[in-house]
Amino acid sequence: MGYVILGDVLILFGAFFGLFGSSSALTALFLESSTSSFFGMTIAIAMLIFFTGILMQFSALKRNRIFPIIALVLSVIQLFLYCAEVLRNGFNWWLSPVQELLNSPETISQIGSFAGIAVLFALILLPAIILPLTKKGIK
Repeated sequence: MGYVILGDVLILFGAFFGLFGSSSALTALFLESSTSSFFGMTIAIAMLIFFTGILMQFSALKRNRIFPIIALVLSVIQLFLYCAEVLRNGFNWWLSPVQELLNSPETISQIGSFAGIAVLFALILLPAIILPLTKKGIK
């Protein structure tokens, strides 16, 4: 039951990350901002998080070995994509266009950095959470 709830959390977080990240990238694109937020990478990470959540639910409900292995591979891929984007643009890359629109970009930068670090830790822990599902498999 816990993996189903974790899958729900991942689905909601994927939608949240996609909404904020892609809207920031679209804002930068339409306002011709100087930030280098990449729309495709944001959508790719959000979709991977979303599908990892769905696969977590399938693997918890159906005792099949393929679902947790695919979820594990997707979680490792999204970790590498997020780390590559963090190394290129910083922890608050998905909120950087919002900084230019608001009056206090320092506050948004601090919030974005803390949220980015929290997301990084969650993505690092996600494969460790999925790994026990791969060992359960078919009984």
